[in-house]
Amino acid sequence: MSYVGEFLFNDIPGEVGLGSTKIVIRDIFGAERVITRPFYYSDHLLKQGIQEYSYSFGFLRKDFGEKSFSYGGPALLALHNYGFTNSLKAGYSMELSKDVIQVGPTASVLLPKAGVLDIALTMSNSDGKTGFGGFFAHSFRSKYIHTVFSLTSLTRDYSNLAVRPSDDKPSLQYNGAIGLRHKDLGSIVTQYSASQFYRGHGTSGLFLSYNKVITKRATFFTTASWSEVEGSEIKKELFCGLHIYFGRDISGLFSYTRRDGDNIKGATITKSIPVSPGFGFRAEVENSNDHTDVAGDLSYQNDFGIYTIGYREFGEKDSFTASVSGGMGLIDGSLFLGRPLQDSFAKVKVGDVEGVRIYSYGNEVTKTDSNGEAIIPALLTFHDNRIDIENEDIPVDYNIPTLTQYINPSFRSGALVNFDIEKIQGFIGIIYVLVDGEKLPAEFSVMRVQLEDK
Repeated sequence: MSYVGEFLFNDIPGEVGLGSTKIVIRDIFGAERVITRPFYYSDHLLKQGIQEYSYSFGFLRKDFGEKSFSYGGPALLALHNYGFTNSLKAGYSMELSKDVIQVGPTASVLLPKAGVLDIALTMSNSDGKTGFGGFFAHSFRSKYIHTVFSLTSLTRDYSNLAVRPSDDKPSLQYNGAIGLRHKDLGSIVTQYSASQFYRGHGTSGLFLSYNKVITKRATFFTTASWSEVEGSEIKKELFCGLHIYFGRDISGLFSYTRRDGDNIKGATITKSIPVSPGFGFRAEVENSNDHTDVAGDLSYQNDFGIYTIGYREFGEKDSFTASVSGGMGLIDGSLFLGRPLQDSFAKVKVGDVEGVRIYSYGNEVTKTDSNGEAIIPALLTFHDNRIDIENEDIPVDYNIPTLTQYINPSFRSGALVNFDIEKIQGFIGIIYVLVDGEKLPAEFSVMRVQLEDK
């Protein structure tokens, strides 16, 4: 008699594209049964029954790059998809303001062993003019090959929140790419694109790239491109580079570029600024047609900001620069000063213990202050961010429920991460029972201790 049930496998590394699974089942007598199943994994699809949606309301940005705080009327951006099956995702997208409406269906379809089709249709209306658009794309990925093909077409009167009916737009836009990869030979990618416009000149371009890992610390890569605007001269560019990692977060890039008849040679040495307090630097030298430019920066980062000094020498001019950048936030009723806040951040509370190291994704970020608090200035939005505390920094007389927490913050938000550690207080002594003024041992007795709510 045999029993059939479900098997659950966790933490299996997934690779986008075509692959196969091989399961070997061996019984206690040594007999084996091998089950092989092909699969195609794509991030364009949804599991059956899963929804993906985004509804954003705001105000149209005006004079971008010219004025600050310049906004127009209200607008709505909407996206909603549903996984009807594991091979079909469908939904719609919409852009809406008082002057423009653009809406249309979208779909992604899995072709067994042959990739994914993405299709979108759209209709728009603005200033009394109706326009249409269509998008078609096919992508395929396997262990050794990757292909992408897309085609976009818009009518003359198509519009959305960024494009008016009177703006020039592509009547037909094509993009295609193929990439080949081999662990010993490296990888090569070829891409071609072309666009035809209603009023402007057509454009086309060809791009080639190749890269090869030479050693664990050295990678060679090269790119070549040809681009043309209809009626103009073809532009050509060749780039070759060698990237070397020297250790201790120090890396170098040595490059050669051929562009418009110029030969450009460059060398750059960089030490990445750590996520924790520390130093970083960048030194760069570039030679073009016997003319040499020099630039360098030195930065220091602590819990309160980033401090940078720099030097530039371009031609006969040189200059020195200095900058200080930081951020200010309000969370949990307290104001703090810290590094620049680019996205989400978190306030970590570790009881009242000072000097506890805080880690984000295994990298030390900061330490708690005298109040047992610390600020993590950079978190990934809509991702599970792992936050750890160092066990060795907490005294032995504290109870530590957990050393790790995960938080998933929304866009540009602040989160509270409380590691609820408690100090354990021990007492040593002898308990007596007072009977008629005489102290007797408290044996065979029941004692209850009440402290606040415990």
